[in-house]
Amino acid sequence: RGSQGGETIFGTSGTNILGGQGGNDTVDGWLGNDSVYGDDGNDLVYGGPGSDLVNGGTGNDTLVGGDGVDRLNGSTGRDVLQAGSGNDTFIFAATSDSPLGAAVCDVLQAGGGAPAFQGAGAAAGDKIDLSQIDANVTAGGNQAFVFGGTGKGHVWCTNTGTTTTVYANTDNDAAAEFQLSILDGGILASAYKAVDFIL
Repeated sequence: RGSQGGETIFGTSGTNILGGQGGNDTVDGWLGNDSVYGDDGNDLVYGGPGSDLVNGGTGNDTLVGGDGVDRLNGSTGRDVLQAGSGNDTFIFAATSDSPLGAAVCDVLQAGGGAPAFQGAGAAAGDKIDLSQIDANVTAGGNQAFVFGGTGKGHVWCTNTGTTTTVYANTDNDAAAEFQLSILDGGILASAYKAVDFIL
């Protein structure tokens, strides 16, 4: 693990658990199936080849999955998530992980020869995991979201120029509590279906 300063940390060819701790760090899992954490600060976190768990922690982080089937969790702060090749999962544990507002929400972007979101509308492809978020805070328990519609407990997509924006409403008012920008170019919001989400 790192220290409270800004550091560059590399893994090995095996399976690594790496953490940057404090400071603005660069953490790279390199080869193997790694768990890589930026922790505090504004970090650059790479999974590398392999099927990795890539975590940003607090701060405004950039997460790069690389090759393999990866799970990316930006956590708090305005994070940029770049999955890479493979069928990857973007994890959001709370609406505060990607709150309402284009200037503060998380961003999925293309990189490494892979699109911002792979396989929109297809059973095999990337997934946006919202299952840890209570879809309706006005009801007891942890409710699952419904794709389509803008009422409480619903997830929907719209187009803003060449960006698809994902919204989720978790309460009784008309405003969304969650927003996510997907820089997917010419892919229309209508291409996204319930199969693209873990609700």
